[in-house]
Amino acid sequence: MPEEKILDIRLRLVGQAKDRFLEIKTAKGLTNNTEVLRLIINDYFEKKLTREAHSFGSKGQTRRE
Repeated sequence: MPEEKILDIRLRLVGQAKDRFLEIKTAKGLTNNTEVLRLIINDYFEKKLTREAHSFGSKGQTRRE
């Protein structure tokens, strides 16, 4: 089985970005910063997939009055 590539991230947040990150962490009851980042990534893709599904469903349809 091929070895999985790893993306190692070190992130420094200050100001509003730090405050928003910590607010998400507190609101979701998370204790680990890595879990907050995973949550943000997964939420982004869930919303993106939802938008694409809605967009795909409306293509080619015309509105009749």
